[in-house]
Amino acid sequence: MKVTSLNLGDDSLSSATPTEQSAQGESATNEKLKAKVPPNRTGPLLLLAGGGCLLIVLLFVVIFIIAAVKTDSHREAEKPSAPALNASIYMDGSGLSVTNDESYICSNSSAIIQQGALTFYTARYPDIPPHKTATVPFFNFVNTDNERFNYFTTKPEVIIFSCTINGQERTVGWRSR
Repeated sequence: MKVTSLNLGDDSLSSATPTEQSAQGESATNEKLKAKVPPNRTGPLLLLAGGGCLLIVLLFVVIFIIAAVKTDSHREAEKPSAPALNASIYMDGSGLSVTNDESYICSNSSAIIQQGALTFYTARYPDIPPHKTATVPFFNFVNTDNERFNYFTTKPEVIIFSCTINGQERTVGWRSR
């Protein structure tokens, strides 16, 4: 069956079957869309730009890590380790006690109690004569926020005691197990 129809797009009469008309209409529509939409070329450009930015960020990270490692190793080489202090550390409910087992006075003494990764409590000690013991109450240990160390609720993980003997700083440490 032949149908005569009027195509409004070009003012001409067409005598085609409905299937042929549908095919003609679709191809004309596809051609019009292709003509109106420019090809998308931004995908590859964005991919290149994104990859380039990622490469630059990665390069900065690698440079930062190398600089940090060199700086730390340089500091380690510069700083001589303090000789060990011949002393005993023990604690009970009254405080942290240190016995000076050296033959000289232990002056400018201080202790640090570390609890967790970033919490440090410090306290100053009086001069400790040779073979004598000094005890500082836990109440005297404070952190940077001026919070007091509570021996009954907080377990010390690391204790470092340092003092000066004959002008040389010496340290002794203790670590919980």
